[in-house]
Amino acid sequence: MSLIFKLPEHLRSKLKKPLGQLIKGPPDITIKTAKEIIKKLRPPKVITVGDIVTHSAKKYKLPLSIAIIDLKTMRKKSDVHISYTGNETIIKTDNPAGTITYDAWKAVKDAMKKKGEVIILVNGEEDLLTLPAIYLAPEGSIIIYGQPHEGIVVVKSDQNTKKKVKEILLEMEGSESVL
Repeated sequence: MSLIFKLPEHLRSKLKKPLGQLIKGPPDITIKTAKEIIKKLRPPKVITVGDIVTHSAKKYKLPLSIAIIDLKTMRKKSDVHISYTGNETIIKTDNPAGTITYDAWKAVKDAMKKKGEVIILVNGEEDLLTLPAIYLAPEGSIIIYGQPHEGIVVVKSDQNTKKKVKEILLEMEGSESVL
């Protein structure tokens, strides 16, 4: 498990700011709004990052392509149950907090190529995997992640957001060889 990127302290506050549209409120409101956005844009992929967002997306029947989860909420064992149909492809990867490992990057990249729903099950922490999800997603895809105590963030993967993510990744400690 080699590290590609490690989050330096100075970037932590920058990453607390939403990378896309912040939708405030409880899941029944935020996911409904996300569903309307998805219906309007008809993205090639819909990707969730985080257990609560994924649970809510499944509960309100969002058309998921990829879910990136770590079975934790706010770094504690998650009490939300994510239902599986049994038809999903499961990809397991290790990714310690504050990092993006080569294996985790590859897991996201591999998931983008698959048809049907893919669950990336992270041993460690999935938060930073939002970055490769945005960067590697097909143009026009939607990435949804939680904004603690506020709601969700909906990001459309396009040239602008990919450029923003690349700039963040280049500020991190590590190798830009995957970019």
